[in-house]
Amino acid sequence: MIVNHPRTRGAVVAVVVEVVVAVVVEVVVVVVEVVVVVVVVVVVVVVVVVVNINRSSNKNNFTNGKIMHRNHRKLNDSRRKRKQQQQKVKLRWIKTISSIRRKTMDWKRGLK
Repeated sequence: MIVNHPRTRGAVVAVVVEVVVAVVVEVVVVVVEVVVVVVVVVVVVVVVVVVNINRSSNKNNFTNGKIMHRNHRKLNDSRRKRKQQQQKVKLRWIKTISSIRRKTMDWKRGLK
């Protein structure tokens, strides 16, 4: 077959163009597949890392390894504050009662 002949030149160019287009399409498909796989892997890694960072940084918001809901945290804070307040009141009462007892004892001693 004479490639440079006017009749065969068009056919050869068509075949070459077809082969080049097929190769380019295959390369593009492979590149797109690789990019998709890499993006999925990166997204999974980022999600895992972010979740781990959140878990390790929120130690004070944790009860038994579970992240506490914000309202639950508020509830616990208010409970803690209320208990502290009750403790203060209790201590105040104990002081008051003990001082009354002391005064009563002194008064009884004074009567004797």
